[in-house]
Amino acid sequence: MKKEMKRSQIKLATRKKLLEVAESAFVKSNFKASTFKIARDAKVAHGTIFFHYKNRDELVLTVVKRLVLRITDALYLAYKNSLTLEEFLTQHFETVRANWSLFKALLTGFSEFNYGTKQEVISLLSVINYYLVEAFNKWTDTPLVRTVLWQSTLVYLSFLGDYMFDKKKISEKFIKDLLSFITGSSNVIKKGRTKIAGAEIEKKLCWSCGMLLNAPQDYTMGDASKNYCKYCTDEDGTLRPYGEVLNIMTTFLQKTQVLNPKAARQAARAVLAKNPAWKGRVKK
Repeated sequence: MKKEMKRSQIKLATRKKLLEVAESAFVKSNFKASTFKIARDAKVAHGTIFFHYKNRDELVLTVVKRLVLRITDALYLAYKNSLTLEEFLTQHFETVRANWSLFKALLTGFSEFNYGTKQEVISLLSVINYYLVEAFNKWTDTPLVRTVLWQSTLVYLSFLGDYMFDKKKISEKFIKDLLSFITGSSNVIKKGRTKIAGAEIEKKLCWSCGMLLNAPQDYTMGDASKNYCKYCTDEDGTLRPYGEVLNIMTTFLQKTQVLNPKAARQAARAVLAKNPAWKGRVKK
């Protein structure tokens, strides 16, 4: 019995060491490190890796799962305990920054994964984005616009962060002002005006999906006096049935927010329920 327990403890310790060494190697190589290098760095026989993982892809996915769990655990607590969207986004920013070296390596090396591994990674990352989309659904009346704005800003800051923070180019005040802008940006969007081909038109949000309507070509039938975007209506400007719009929104969220089908559909229902055309519709 004691021998079995000892064997089990040794196995767990070896597995943990392999994951830590693999994570470090993947950070340095953008997930290109070979199993030979990982085994050498871990000071174990090459075959030891395949005793714990059936192939390199399984090792990659296990490392990604650990990353996702670290981020989602923090985001879940932030989503549960934050009183404001600004508090939640601050925690999100700090969590991603703390894990950025591995996250950045994953984004950089993603294109070279095989199809199956890519699908698994996308499914895992969708869990992170799910809480983000849900937070914007919970605290704002323009969830899609602000979610996309925040994600773009976060990636920009994170990619430049090492240089910018070291050089003191980004201050705490800058981050705070940025958060204030994003959390309060709906008023800017709703009241903003822009000039298109010499004519001033009001920036509006589609009453169906919440899409930001910047130019006449964004509107149904190219008519800026309408209240819907071109995607939510038929060719004659008639609003599509709820089911069709829901499917369109679900597909959009899958592609842009990296959500799996179930999470995308749930998020789509929440987004649509906040817009005038579908206000009050029960989320299922």
